[in-house]
Amino acid sequence: MNIRINKIIVILCIAAFCSCEKEEKPMPTLTVSTEEIALGNTGMDKTDAPGVFEVTSSGSWTLKCTSWLKPSVTSGESGTTKVTLTTPETTEKRVGYVTVISDQNRTVRNFITVTQFDIDLVSSTLTVSPTTSTVNFDGKTSEGNQPVVKISTNKKWNITGLPEWITANPASGSAGKDITIALTVQSNDQAERKGSFTINAGTLSESVIITELAEFQQLTVSPTTIDVNYDGKTLEKRISPTVKISTNKNWTITNLPDWITATPASGNAGTDITISLTVNSNEEAKRTAYFRINAGYLSEIITVNQSGVEYPLIIGQGNIQARNNVEITKHDSYWEIVSNGPAPAFPISLSKSFPHSMACSLEFEYQLSDDLPNFWLFFWKKEYLVDHQLAGIPLTRTNSVDPDNEALWTKFSLNAWWFTTEFGWGVGDYTQLGIWFREDNPRRLLIRNIRFTVN
Repeated sequence: MNIRINKIIVILCIAAFCSCEKEEKPMPTLTVSTEEIALGNTGMDKTDAPGVFEVTSSGSWTLKCTSWLKPSVTSGESGTTKVTLTTPETTEKRVGYVTVISDQNRTVRNFITVTQFDIDLVSSTLTVSPTTSTVNFDGKTSEGNQPVVKISTNKKWNITGLPEWITANPASGSAGKDITIALTVQSNDQAERKGSFTINAGTLSESVIITELAEFQQLTVSPTTIDVNYDGKTLEKRISPTVKISTNKNWTITNLPDWITATPASGNAGTDITISLTVNSNEEAKRTAYFRINAGYLSEIITVNQSGVEYPLIIGQGNIQARNNVEITKHDSYWEIVSNGPAPAFPISLSKSFPHSMACSLEFEYQLSDDLPNFWLFFWKKEYLVDHQLAGIPLTRTNSVDPDNEALWTKFSLNAWWFTTEFGWGVGDYTQLGIWFREDNPRRLLIRNIRFTVN
């Protein structure tokens, strides 16, 4: 009997204990550190940090959120857990939600409202030093160092607008203090130049100006203006013109016209460099050309003025001082002069007037039946014979005389400075250039394309 009573008492005690345990089981606890988070357009809050909150729970939990919110964890255990939210940048204001749910009792949950604005919530800061720099032509500072720019900013930064001759390293980066940007500036073989670029950080920007000095360069040219006759010779010395240069850079000639040749047309640095110019004969009116001598970033313009042919000749009938021992026959394209007596001479009438103290040149093509070792040229104006004469000019026999044989025509040219008179020259038969054979032997002389030029 007593044993049965004891069993009943034990059963009743166990039932009472289980009933008490079920009634006293506590509800799970779940809290979040904030109910609202405000982020700027870049996903950072007003302290320039991403959105952060803490979950404190008595048991495990699960997190769910709007799709554009990216939490660092999506679940956790009992205790306190830190959760970081990241978001992509936005140009429009938007609102999202974070829900934290207890795994022990899903009716136990907390909500966080996340608002992302279309503006930056953090005021940008940016300091740049220096904002202007000057470097030598080799891209280095006066101390021989590579130029640098230092910046401090609380935002991501980047560089825009770099000139092609400047490189920046790095050209972008994260927020920080005393960030050093190394600049590589290309060597400058031209004139002084300036370039600028912009450093951008958040809503701020700062321009940096770089001035690169030019290398010292030297170029002297003489002469820069050249006057030549129709045949390309200088007025004073009747020689091919030259230009002398001195430079510390390699040089070249550009813009040469097709009627001028320069030898050499380029070269290395040096002093007293002589450039010889070959100027083609000018059969037209006066002409002017310009070409350029370039050395480094320096250049000089050379002007060449060439006179045209202005004093053609006409062979006329007549005698000088009654020397009439020649016969002149005019053909379509040449004149035929046959000497038939002592000291034969003939005049050439000038078709234009010219001043009285000038240099002259004479050209013609000829065929000759026999050598003419000695003939004179002189001027005749009315009854006056110019006191200056040029003697001893040779013409060489052309083996035969055949006006239709082009191979027999020989060119004669003469430049003279002795044709000087106080009278000046007019036009007509009494203003004549005389040719005096000074040899009595009969000869047959053909002349064509006679050109007399006063320079």
